[in-house]
Amino acid sequence: MWVFCSDLCRNNTRMALGLLLIVWMSCTWAEDVQPFTVATYNAHLFFDAYDDPKTRDIVLSQQAFARKLHQLALYVTQVLHCPDVLAVQEVENMATLQRLGDAACQKEGGYRALLIEGNDFVGMDVGFLVKRRLIIHSLSQLADNVRISQSKHVLFDHPPLVLQLSTQAQGQKIAMVLVHNRSFKGLENSRQHQFVERKRRQQAQWLGDWVAQWLQSYPGGSLIVLGDFNAVNESESVRLIKNSTARQGEQRLIDVGLSIPAAERYSYVYKQKRQALDHVLVSLALAPAVLEAYYTRVNRYRSTGRVYDAHQFSGVSDHDGLVVSFDRAACCDRVR
Repeated sequence: MWVFCSDLCRNNTRMALGLLLIVWMSCTWAEDVQPFTVATYNAHLFFDAYDDPKTRDIVLSQQAFARKLHQLALYVTQVLHCPDVLAVQEVENMATLQRLGDAACQKEGGYRALLIEGNDFVGMDVGFLVKRRLIIHSLSQLADNVRISQSKHVLFDHPPLVLQLSTQAQGQKIAMVLVHNRSFKGLENSRQHQFVERKRRQQAQWLGDWVAQWLQSYPGGSLIVLGDFNAVNESESVRLIKNSTARQGEQRLIDVGLSIPAAERYSYVYKQKRQALDHVLVSLALAPAVLEAYYTRVNRYRSTGRVYDAHQFSGVSDHDGLVVSFDRAACCDRVR
C-alpha cells in the first residue's frame, strides 16, 4: 500500500531535518572552537596498594589508594577541568596511571595512559594522560642510560618522555617533553651538595642541548617542555633549557608561566616561601597561540581568584597544577 505525504508532512520533515542539521553543526562548531589545553601536575607519591619486589616502593592500603584515586580524579575533573593532555609526575606505574585516566573526566570519555618505566629506586615514574580522540604518533624515553659525568650514577631518575601527537589526522604535530628533574634535597648537606648541584646542572644542560637539536631538526616546529623542573623561574636550571648557549641571551623557548601575575606565580610552598617549580615552556612558533596560563589553588594555597573546596582535595599533593590553553586553530588544526 502506498502512503502519500502531504505538503504539510513534507514541510514538517524538512523542518525537523533542518533542526537536526543546525544542532549537529552547533555541536561540531563548539568542539572545534574549544581551546587545546595542557596541564602538568605532580601527583605526590601516587603509589598503588601492591608491593613491587623490584623497587622500594611505598605500599598504600586499599582504603588509602581508593581515597587518593578519588581525590586525584576529582582534581583533574573539577580543578584542572579535563585538559586535553595531562603530564603527571610521581606515579608508580602504567596500571595506576590508567586507573586515574579511567576515573577522571568520565563524561568526556576519560584518558589513555602513556608511561615508560624509569630509573627511580622507589619506582616513581612520569607519564601522560591523553584524551582518547587525540592522535598519538609516538612515545619515547630520553637519556635513560646517560650517566653523570665522572660518576656511575644515572643522570635522570625519571627520564624525560617525548610524546608526539596531533588533534586530527592531517593536523600539525606537537611534540611534548615531560620532565621531572632532581629536587633541592641534599643541597643544604655539605656531603651531598656538590653531587646534587652537579646532577641538577647536567640535567638542565642535557635537556637544553636536546631542545637545541630538536629545533634545528624541526625549524618552526611546535614543542612544549613541561613538568616539575624543581627549579624556579629565571634560575640557572630553567635558563639552561630555554636559552640559547650559542647566542648569549637569545631565547629558544618561552616560559609561559612568566605571563602569570607575580603574586599568583607559584606552585609549591616550602617553609612559608612560595615557589614556582612547575613550568610549561613552548617554542617560539607556538608562543603566539597561547591564550591563558594559571596555577590552580587547592588545600592551603588560597587565591582570591580561583578558590576550590579545600576539604575534598586535602593532602592530595604538595604541588598545584599549571594549566595552559592554546588557540586550537593556531596551534593544532593547521594542515601539515
